[in-house]
Amino acid sequence: NEVKNEDIDIKQVKDFEEIAGKGLKYKIWYYIEDYVKRNMGYINVLVPDDYKIAQKYYKVNGKYKMAIYPGKDNFDEIDLIKPLLKNEIYIQIGNSADPSNNHFEILNTLKKFKEKNIKLFCILSYGGTEEYIDRVINFGKSIFKEKFIPITEFMPRTEYWKYLSEIDILVFDHSRQQGLGNISMLSYLEKKIYLRDNVSSWNYLTKDIGLVLNAYKKIEKENFEEFSKNNSFGNKEKLKNTF
Repeated sequence: NEVKNEDIDIKQVKDFEEIAGKGLKYKIWYYIEDYVKRNMGYINVLVPDDYKIAQKYYKVNGKYKMAIYPGKDNFDEIDLIKPLLKNEIYIQIGNSADPSNNHFEILNTLKKFKEKNIKLFCILSYGGTEEYIDRVINFGKSIFKEKFIPITEFMPRTEYWKYLSEIDILVFDHSRQQGLGNISMLSYLEKKIYLRDNVSSWNYLTKDIGLVLNAYKKIEKENFEEFSKNNSFGNKEKLKNTF
């Protein structure tokens, strides 16, 4: 697999460099870590551009091998779910409580639609501090009132698949590769998906698999009709052919 895309956003991958400057023990730790990573025989990742990041920051010498999660059982379960008939547009923002989801930026981007017939679901059940989760909830409620629905508990597997089947639009603003599980499941359900077009997974998803995705930055210029119009039909077959 040829690794492409010179313009991927890799700022947040450099966290280890900042930590390494804090003291001698950190420098020793990261010297050992870098040495081990450089000398691994193979680098097994799903997204080819993630291998490119490993080459850039860890100078890895190992060969790239694609590693892929088996997904057929999940897809078979989703096929059995009957779609919910509803009047609102259901939107999921982010996939965890980790600040790298950039929740506040997404909420500010979407606030122009706050008077529309929508519900905004925000997964906050893992990945962040209680303080950060409270800040996201308070900010979301301040803009969208009862239309903002935080999800702070884990769901049973079948309940989660049902929840995903009811989502109409997924909005990601990660500056690094995350949430491939959500992206693949919602693509299989042919739901509309927005994410940054400079993350390492963009080329893999849109070129290698051929999924129809939408660049996050487009939302700023879209009206609600454009934003809510589904353009993902055909993604299911592309995923079935891949997995």
